[in-house]
Amino acid sequence: MAVGDQSERISPKETAELERLRLEIDALRRPAWRQPAVIIPAVGLVISLVANVQQWRTADRAAEQARQQLQHSQERWADERKKLVFEVEDLRDRLEERRAKRSSVNEELEKVNHEIAVYDDHLFKDMAKRKEIEVNILLAEQRGQTFIVEAQRKNLKVIDDSIAWRKNEKAQLEARRFELEKERN
Repeated sequence: MAVGDQSERISPKETAELERLRLEIDALRRPAWRQPAVIIPAVGLVISLVANVQQWRTADRAAEQARQQLQHSQERWADERKKLVFEVEDLRDRLEERRAKRSSVNEELEKVNHEIAVYDDHLFKDMAKRKEIEVNILLAEQRGQTFIVEAQRKNLKVIDDSIAWRKNEKAQLEARRFELEKERN
């Protein structure tokens, strides 16, 4: 029997079986890494690993950026805190200065008010003395006592000068009181 005769006797079912066996033999002769059953999962694994590495790098970069931003924010807040501490200290110093100045102004204002009260008292007494001198002048004129009239007119001039001087001093003190009250507020 010749080889050609054998093929005539092989049925199509057997031919298909032979073809399948040849393919299996070819598949077994090829290295395992060239098999589609190995290549497809291996490619999937490689893609997955590359994606995971890329994701890790991205997450690492994001974490580093977040750390840098946090550090920058902490430095900025520390600087801001220092500025605020200095500002608070400056404001406390200014407050103490204002309190001291206000205390000084209040003391001076109290002194000025006391001096005004003293001038008011002296002015009241001088005005009363002036009225008394005017009455004495009238009485002396009625009695014809010219010497007394002359002396009382000199006294009246002295009292008028004293009243004018005290009013001037009082006006200056009132102006100073106004300045102090304005400064206090």
